[in-house]
Amino acid sequence: MNNFWKQIFSYGFLRIIGMGLSVIYVLILAKMLDANSLGVYYLTMTMMSFLMVVSRLGFDTLILKTTSILISERNLIALKKLQGYVSKKILLLSILVIITTFSIANHIAEVFFDGANNYGLLIVSSTLYFYNMVFIYSETLKGYNCLNLSVCLPNVLFPALNLIALSVLFPFFGEISVFYAVSISVIIVYLISLIIVKNQFEKYTHTPNIKNEHQPLAIPYSFYFIALSNYIFAFIDTLTLGVFSSNADVGIYSVLLRLVLPFSVLLIIINNVFSRKFSIWYENKQLGKCIDTYKLLIKYSLLFATVYFAIILNFGDDMLLFFGNDYLMGKTALIIISFGYFILLVTGPSAAVLMMCGHEKQYKNIVVCTGILGVMLSCILTYLFGLIGAAISTTISLIIKNLVSFYLASTCLGVKFRG
Repeated sequence: MNNFWKQIFSYGFLRIIGMGLSVIYVLILAKMLDANSLGVYYLTMTMMSFLMVVSRLGFDTLILKTTSILISERNLIALKKLQGYVSKKILLLSILVIITTFSIANHIAEVFFDGANNYGLLIVSSTLYFYNMVFIYSETLKGYNCLNLSVCLPNVLFPALNLIALSVLFPFFGEISVFYAVSISVIIVYLISLIIVKNQFEKYTHTPNIKNEHQPLAIPYSFYFIALSNYIFAFIDTLTLGVFSSNADVGIYSVLLRLVLPFSVLLIIINNVFSRKFSIWYENKQLGKCIDTYKLLIKYSLLFATVYFAIILNFGDDMLLFFGNDYLMGKTALIIISFGYFILLVTGPSAAVLMMCGHEKQYKNIVVCTGILGVMLSCILTYLFGLIGAAISTTISLIIKNLVSFYLASTCLGVKFRG
């Protein structure tokens, strides 16, 4: 149990630092840019996230699950082959996606950016491969059980470098410098991540009892559709706001998402600390450990979610004023979306349990079906009610997806919460 708390607090502390840097970054952007320009920035980064999901092929989840097992078995030949296969596939598809994005960039600007220029999208999309590999290396380090390193690179080092680059470049290049800063930062983080992953792999080559076996490799389509559907959950409302509403509404909505971030950050911490463990326990048929840990994490998630939701209800106005008077109009939407993220957290690491314990196909069916529902709700409600509609569609989608995932995970593990 002491190791449990040590991992939670050390990894969680680093995630909180990263979240703090992210909030500081948003605050600085909110001061440098008006709501319209901030909306253009977040629409651009939302599209970049979509390009990453498309070109990463679900390999990030596969890397975490498979690396955890291969490292525990000391199967280094299979691990090295897996890493090379993933890198080549992502490089090829990244190049194809970049070419496609450049060819249709003007159409994207007309539909989503209210006619604003598309230079930012062209700048950041050119670094797509580096973005993808930073996430792949982060998941690889989790599989190596280097949790603190895995969070430091994309979640602490990247926003820190971004802040430094922005402060240097903004006086010279103005608004476009936010995209230059992002691109420069991600390339630096990629290079550092590459070196660290190689060094960690070398450490295992000197350990005894190395098992060298080849394993078949294939594109993990279940994980791919899960990642794509989860992207829809995370960003469809931002995209529909870009189409049916103003860039200013997108800017306000991006701030609301930052304010509910603590809900998802705690769940991310839990998933990243325990996904590797769930995978290994299930592989070794230690189902009792999976069940006991899952139940414990649900209880702590419920406690934190209740406390933070109460803070949102009582101090939402003050939190929005922190970003500026323009953002007060998002108070009702903040409460609505907070309830959706409350449900996300109280259902615990259900998604991680399903994916790490051999039920990824069932989880894929959940996220694909609810993803389709989310698209329909977002288009209809955002068109009719704007910002409020986006918040309602997000909340409905989150409630359905996470309650169904919770029920399925509990059923598959045989968990009983009574008594």
